[in-house]
Amino acid sequence: MRAACPAAEIVVFDNNSTDRSAAIAAEKQVRLVRVSRQGKGNVVRAMLKRVEADVYVMLDADATYPADRIPDLLRPVIDGSSDMVVGARFGRPEAGAFRRFHHTGNRILCRSVSLIWGARLTDVLSGYRAFSAEVARILPVVSSGFEVETEMTVQALFYNMTISEVDIEYRARPEGSFSKLRSYRDGFAIFLQVVHLLRAYKPLTTFGGLGLVSIGVGSLLGLSTSVDLSRPAGILAVTLILLGALLISTGLILHTLNFRVKELHSVITRRPGP
Repeated sequence: MRAACPAAEIVVFDNNSTDRSAAIAAEKQVRLVRVSRQGKGNVVRAMLKRVEADVYVMLDADATYPADRIPDLLRPVIDGSSDMVVGARFGRPEAGAFRRFHHTGNRILCRSVSLIWGARLTDVLSGYRAFSAEVARILPVVSSGFEVETEMTVQALFYNMTISEVDIEYRARPEGSFSKLRSYRDGFAIFLQVVHLLRAYKPLTTFGGLGLVSIGVGSLLGLSTSVDLSRPAGILAVTLILLGALLISTGLILHTLNFRVKELHSVITRRPGP
């Protein structure tokens, strides 16, 4: 990193490591910050809170991301064409870099996020990112685990920030290095995070879609029973239609509240004038 970006301050965040990582970082005369709360999301939140910079580069310390690509990630942020630049790992991954199912799971997640938020992304889970001071200042991070990259991406899209990607050479882990990512547990956590973010940031899509499905099923059931309230099927049909209307109303109310929250957020985070 020093060779790729000699003017940068290097800060290592130690999240309860049990090897000599912290000691080696201290020997290299870099700033060392310890984060006691376990979880990558807690570390990223500490990073955004504890580091003051004009431009930020975030990357995992497992030697899988090529440090010599830092200037390529920084360039769009510095020239103002992007608020956040992601090092996309699928361009030229090294053999053995991806664990089983990770590639497929990431693809499904990327397509889901791109479809819902109207973006064109290929790697939502990459931990190699450059972003502006404004992103660090206004982007709220609440995740505690490996779903933090998904959260950062979705929140940036919600606040109308520009995200671009740079293809990088993703490397296999060095011998003796092991990932703390658990495929099924953390994959399920990421899936739940997407559902939560969809509900929180796209309430009209979420509740409106569920409402339309409920009304559609209720209407079909009602047509087949002639809405006979003396029969359980008729009562169920009316209940589903009323539930659908309630869900759509909830989506509309939350969508309006989200719009007002974005307005308030824009006013609060607006840069002061000269």
